Amino acid sequence: MYNIDKKIFIREELNGITVYDIVKNIYKFYEGVDLKEYLSKNKNFEKNKFEKFLEENKNAISSNLKVKYPFRINWLISDVCNLDCIYCCANNKMNPAKLDRELLKETAKHILTLSPLTVGLTGGEPTLCPEIGSIIDILDGKCAIVIDTNGTTSNLEKYIDKIKNSNTTVRITIDSMDNDISNKVRPYDENQINKIKRNIELLKQNNVRVSVHTVVTKTNYDSIIEIGRYLRKYKIEKWQLYPVNYSEKCKDFFDEIKVSDEELKKLEKELNKELEKDMLIRVYRNQVDFRAKGVIFANSIGEFYTDTIFNGIDMIGEKPSLQKLIEHTNVENHIKDYLFN
Repeated sequence: MYNIDKKIFIREELNGITVYDIVKNIYKFYEGVDLKEYLSKNKNFEKNKFEKFLEENKNAISSNLKVKYPFRINWLISDVCNLDCIYCCANNKMNPAKLDRELLKETAKHILTLSPLTVGLTGGEPTLCPEIGSIIDILDGKCAIVIDTNGTTSNLEKYIDKIKNSNTTVRITIDSMDNDISNKVRPYDENQINKIKRNIELLKQNNVRVSVHTVVTKTNYDSIIEIGRYLRKYKIEKWQLYPVNYSEKCKDFFDEIKVSDEELKKLEKELNKELEKDMLIRVYRNQVDFRAKGVIFANSIGEFYTDTIFNGIDMIGEKPSLQKLIEHTNVENHIKDYLFN
């Protein structure tokens, strides 16, 4: 694995190279491209020279990747959360056992042996994990780091120096700028939105890359445009919107809160009409079949698994070998879920 300023990560594959641009949050595979060609002319990886090399090989961009390594591993480093989101899909994946700090560090080191381009630190609420600082130290420079947070805790300030110096991206979930609506889908307290705003201001002041994730439901559908207007004010350049997914927690009322592809298409059109000049907006559709066994997880006690979406998890085991990990992963879905997204 190579990296340029911890912003561009380059990995050699069986039949080419994959490049992950942490700024644009996009993975691209260049079929048949050999890094030896670049290194024969350049001693080091320099951003301008490497981007020119990629431009010269743009016709090699392909999805014909022979998967040997994962694009991303989503690691649930915390089994506690200060919110109680009605759609949470992590409840049946978290382990209630007492947190083992040394085991977390060992798991971080094992994850690196699997050569993921990105590790997503999630939970629960990852900023409540007492070892998040140590985990960042272990992963820093060896893969891209994304912290998926609800944005309400004061711990972001506690770890701000590690976050900004490791070039970590912080992805915050905002489902509405209206506190009452937000509390219907993400029960917390009356100051939820103000806490999120303070943390976004903190991150932007420290030049930390921030992206925003929104879960679209019937409850927040009509208020979503206000999120975009707020993001424009703070010059947040990437906004991903996902339809609510089926989970054990919301299975009894899923049909009441889910949105149709027609509604998502309409929403995307409205958002881009007003905001596309200010940010990259991606509204995903209801293609949960693409995710089945295509997303790789690890929990806080070092167990790895994939999510079948409708039939629970498919356990891989503790500290699996790279071969075992790939054998348990739906490679086609893994590629669809990450490549070019």
